[in-house]
Amino acid sequence: MSNGADLPEDVHALQALVLAQRASFAEQSGEIERLVRDMAERELEIERLKAQIDKLKRMADSTGRRNDLVKSFSWRVEV
Repeated sequence: MSNGADLPEDVHALQALVLAQRASFAEQSGEIERLVRDMAERELEIERLKAQIDKLKRMADSTGRRNDLVKSFSWRVEV
C-alpha cells in the first residue's frame, strides 16, 4: 500500500486518480461476477452429467452390461 509519497499533490490529478481507481474496481467487479456465473453454469453441467452417468449405470445394471459400459465410458472420459 502507498504511504502517500507517490501521490500527486494537485487536486485535479488526485481526482483523476480516484476516478481511474473506481473504473478499475468496477471493471474487476464485473469480471468477478462473470466468472462466478460461469462457474455456477459449469457446476450445473457437472451435476447434469453426473446424473446422466448414474442413469446409464442403472440402465446397464438392469441389463447386466454395467462392466462393459463403465469400461467403455471410462476410456472415453480419460481420452
